[in-house]
Amino acid sequence: LTHQMGRIVAQATAAATWFKFGDVNLGALGIEDNDDRDYVAPSGGLRIGYLMSEALQPFAEVTYSPRIHDQRVDRNGLVGDSQGVVVRAGLSVNDGAKWSGEVAARYEYRDYEDALLNNQSALGMDANLTWTPTAITSVVLSAASQIEESSDPLVAGATAWSAGAVVTHQLRDNLTAEAGVSVGKTDFEGIADETTIGTSLGFAYAIHREIQLIAGYDFTAQNPGEASGYEEHRLSTGVRFQL
Repeated sequence: LTHQMGRIVAQATAAATWFKFGDVNLGALGIEDNDDRDYVAPSGGLRIGYLMSEALQPFAEVTYSPRIHDQRVDRNGLVGDSQGVVVRAGLSVNDGAKWSGEVAARYEYRDYEDALLNNQSALGMDANLTWTPTAITSVVLSAASQIEESSDPLVAGATAWSAGAVVTHQLRDNLTAEAGVSVGKTDFEGIADETTIGTSLGFAYAIHREIQLIAGYDFTAQNPGEASGYEEHRLSTGVRFQL
């Protein structure tokens, strides 16, 4: 819900996200039941922006986001429910031709209900900027940070940071290519770090103004060069409908 009063723009938001974790087949050891990791995350936020110009709008935002687990007590005998607050301050850009999107500094604090779980806080950045250098080429720059859930009894939450870029270029009137790169890091409260890098390449072929055939390749490497690492190669194809 957005309301403008002169140069002041107020925005109220509400959302809810449900996270569902699948069970894991451990072979001869049976099935790992992950139902205790399922949770819902409702959220409500208030954002105030100031229209410096049609292209620039600085803003400040606060969001309240609890996490409520389907099972109050998890496999480790801990209560994983928490109360979270996210504060952001940044700049929204829309010059109509070259740049659009926003970038913001972000601070998140999460208070866990169980006294055995340490409260978590994290500084980071959120960004989703689109640069359009030509009529047929665009570059999307992204960044994100958040406190993720953890099933480790020694870790209340894990702080994750990520950044990436995707370049899209129209090769022909009905053929578009897309290439991307990303990097991420997850900090498990000083116990361990995980580093993830990824690359992607995709094509979209328009057989109609509203229908595209798409195909892509994605490569992901977690902790490359380490014993705990892995590599994943994924090929995908499908149909995209745009109304």
